[in-house]
Amino acid sequence: MRPREFSRLAAASVAAGEQSGKLDEILIRLAAGLERDHALHKKLTAALTYPAVVLAATLGVAALLLTTTVPVFENMYEQLRVEAPPVLRILVSAGAMLKSGMFIPIAACVAGLLSITIVHVRTNRRAACALESLQFGFPMIGAIARKAAAARVARLLGMLLGCGMSLHSAIPIVAQATQSSRFRLSIEALRHSLFEGSSISPALAASGLYDSFFVQLIRAGEETGTVGEMLLRVAEYYELDVEAALQQIGTALEPTLIVVLGGIVGTIAAAIFIPLYSLIGSIK
Repeated sequence: MRPREFSRLAAASVAAGEQSGKLDEILIRLAAGLERDHALHKKLTAALTYPAVVLAATLGVAALLLTTTVPVFENMYEQLRVEAPPVLRILVSAGAMLKSGMFIPIAACVAGLLSITIVHVRTNRRAACALESLQFGFPMIGAIARKAAAARVARLLGMLLGCGMSLHSAIPIVAQATQSSRFRLSIEALRHSLFEGSSISPALAASGLYDSFFVQLIRAGEETGTVGEMLLRVAEYYELDVEAALQQIGTALEPTLIVVLGGIVGTIAAAIFIPLYSLIGSIK
């Protein structure tokens, strides 16, 4: 097996298909799951692309005003031999910093600190869990991230169970394939609970990461012997919910970011022109 090209999930799915004689069916399920993951990732990227472009445009317009327009008004105040207002002096200092390139070492230090933090979070499970707890606590965005992670867990586990793999064999693979640290801990806790004789739904409910709808469907699957099928249904429901939420956020962000862009430019313009109008009125 080539670990760079094929994940452990793919290897385990193929092995289960060879053992059960359903390799063709398993490959179809694996391809469908990978397509769903790729489609969800693309929609998430598309939802974040527009805000990133607008933010870059906002910063570019602000930098252009600070480096070209603001110094002109500073010279005007100097020619009138009047002290510039405090806000204008702050803007002039910011523009001078941009022109001189002093922001480059500051940005490099910030980027270095962010890189160190990211490496620490990736290598430290406690830090990763704390960061995810903070992320899941954000309104709207946190709910989307939690549902996306729960959908991935449900789809992976449901797919492996549908391949004929036992629950005890499937859980370690799902834990390793799960990107979320908190959900990985919940899967590991589920494994310990199963060894102690507990069922799936109480262990999932004890983690606090899965909502009542998720737990109730799994409980129904346990009672009817269709846990794998229920997991796939939950995954599909959550994925559709995440897609709808991402579309709503993208629609709501467009006017919001335009207002933010106008507000930044308007604030800079007001800081320049309002004191100037007052100065001209006092001269008259």
